[in-house]
Amino acid sequence: LDRHGTIAAYAAIKERVDRAKPRPAETASVEVVAASRQTFERKIVLTGSIEAWNRVDVFPKVPGRMKDVAVRIGDRVDAGRILGAIEDRDYALQTAQAKAQLDQAEALAAQAASDQARMARLFEGGMVSRGQMEDAQARARSTSAQAALARAGLDLASERLAETRLLSPVSGFVTRRLLDPGGMAQTSNPIFTVESIDKVKVAVGLAPADLVRVRPGSQADVAIDALPGEIFRGRVDRVVPSLDPKSRTADAEVSIENKGRRLKPGFFARITIPVGRAAVLTVPQAAVAVREGKPTVFLVADGVLKARRVTTGETVNGRVEVVEGLSEGERVVASPVSTLDEGSRVTVVERK
Repeated sequence: LDRHGTIAAYAAIKERVDRAKPRPAETASVEVVAASRQTFERKIVLTGSIEAWNRVDVFPKVPGRMKDVAVRIGDRVDAGRILGAIEDRDYALQTAQAKAQLDQAEALAAQAASDQARMARLFEGGMVSRGQMEDAQARARSTSAQAALARAGLDLASERLAETRLLSPVSGFVTRRLLDPGGMAQTSNPIFTVESIDKVKVAVGLAPADLVRVRPGSQADVAIDALPGEIFRGRVDRVVPSLDPKSRTADAEVSIENKGRRLKPGFFARITIPVGRAAVLTVPQAAVAVREGKPTVFLVADGVLKARRVTTGETVNGRVEVVEGLSEGERVVASPVSTLDEGSRVTVVERK
C-alpha cells in the first residue's frame, strides 16, 4: 500500500474500534416527591343485585281447576285485588250442606233446651224423677255441642269457598303467572308472584373489618350499571351482628326509595358507604406503576432506580393510599414511570 492507502486503512480500523467501545449509559431526568399523609374519606364499596322490597308467591289454599285468571305478567295490582279464581261449584255445595246441617243441629238443640226446661218444672212439682231430669239436661248439652260443631263446619266450608278466589297480598307488579284457565291448582305450587318495587333493597356481605364500621342508618350511594352516571341515595336498614361461618361475612341490607320505579329487580348495583375520615400515607397516582401484576414504586439510590413493591388502598383526587411498603418522607419517582425499569440511571429533579 502507498502512504495514502495506509492512512485510510488505519482510519477505518480506528472507526470500527471506537464503535465497538461501550458508550456511557444515557440518563433520564425524573421528578421525585416525598410520600406524605393526607386525609381520606374512608369508604366501603360493595356489590349486589337490586331486589324487590316485597316478593310474594301466591299459593292456592284449596285445590281445583282454574276457572279464571284475571291478570297478566307486568300488570300493576293493589293489595286485595282478585288475581284469579278456582272452580267453586263443589265448595259451594259443601257450604250449602254445612248450612243445612247447622239448621238441623240448631233445631234439635232448641228442642232439647225446651225439653230440659219442661223437665225441670216437672221435677220441682215431683212429677218426674231426678234421673229423667238429668237425662234431659244431658240431651240439651249434647245437642248444643252438635250445633256448635255444625256452626264450625259451616264456617270452615264458607272459608274454603271464599278461598277459591286468589287475592294479591301486597300492592305491586305481577312478575310470574304459572297457570292458565283450565289448569289444575295444587296447594303446594304457587300460581302468581307479586313484587313491590316502590322501594327496593340490595343484600350485601360485610367483611369482619367492615362489620365494626357499618351501622343501621348509615347513608349509602348506589350506582347502577344499567343507569350510568346516576347515583341513588340509599340507607343501611339492617346489619346482622354475626358472621356466617362459611362465607365469613355478615349479612346487611341497603334500602333505596325507587321513585318512578326505575330500579328493576336484577339490576347490578355498586354500594358505597362512607365510614369516616383518616390520615393515610399517599403518593401521586402517577408514581405507581404495575410490574409483574403488582403495584410498584421507584426510588433513587446513587442515581440508580430501585423498584419496591407496595400494597395500595383507595385512590382519591389523584392520590393513592400506600398501606404497606413505604414510609412517610421517602422520595419516590413521580414521573415518568411507565418506561422505567430497575437499574436505570436517572437524574433527579425535585418536584416543586
